[in-house]
Amino acid sequence: MDMIKEKTKIRRWTPEEKKDIVQQTYQPGMSVSIIARKYGIFPSQLFLWRKHMEDGAIKGIKA
Repeated sequence: MDMIKEKTKIRRWTPEEKKDIVQQTYQPGMSVSIIARKYGIFPSQLFLWRKHMEDGAIKGIKA
């Protein structure tokens, strides 16, 4: 049996990109799930970024 090994590229988001993505979750009609799907990230990761922003740690948001 041959196994195909798929290389996955880890996406690194800048603090500015994270801030923009998080802000989109607060727009009317948007949800964390919709935005996470749009950017190909897990909703749990996006919730963590939101929590960091709400705690005032936007500069501390790191990949």
